[in-house]
Amino acid sequence: MHTVYFENRCITICRKEDLPSGIRKEQIIAYNGIDSIRPLPEQFAADTALPDLFLTTRDEAACFADFCSLFTEILAGGGLVSNDRNEFLMIFRRGLWDLPKGKCEKGESIEDCAVREVLEETGLTAVERGSLICVTHHTYHLNGDFCLKHTYWYSMQNQGGNQLKPQVEEEINKAEWMPWNAVLDHAPLCYNSVKEVISRAGR
Repeated sequence: MHTVYFENRCITICRKEDLPSGIRKEQIIAYNGIDSIRPLPEQFAADTALPDLFLTTRDEAACFADFCSLFTEILAGGGLVSNDRNEFLMIFRRGLWDLPKGKCEKGESIEDCAVREVLEETGLTAVERGSLICVTHHTYHLNGDFCLKHTYWYSMQNQGGNQLKPQVEEEINKAEWMPWNAVLDHAPLCYNSVKEVISRAGR
């Protein structure tokens, strides 16, 4: 199953037998090759009255690959960072709570990208990268391109001081350490992709 976020809505690619209960017939679209879905992303993005959609297929990998080919794809990495006080790091950017992340540079591994972006956006001096939490997918328009960003999220442990310096050039207004229950309290004011990371972390 793959979920692609379009701001507050999403398109989920899955097998028919994996559809959640209560889905209406008009929310289900059958995948029959790339031509059957070619206009779907732009139509879905433009018509905000449409509910979440489910793209059903017997071959999720092939369907997802075709769906991704309809966008300019961008690779990114980020992290959910904890410290020795069992606090977790969140940033506040563009009116929403977020987690540090950013685009992968040419020739850079996704693991190195995730660590670099966390350090740059928060002012931390050293983190130890842990396991992969999940990969999220979200769309946006940029300079006339319809982009699909694949973000690899890792758990991380702070290895330096706890002092934070948010990267104002990236429109980050503040960075804060908070207990896990506060992270959960802030989740409703997060992007849907970040909500997924918090949910998958399952702490």
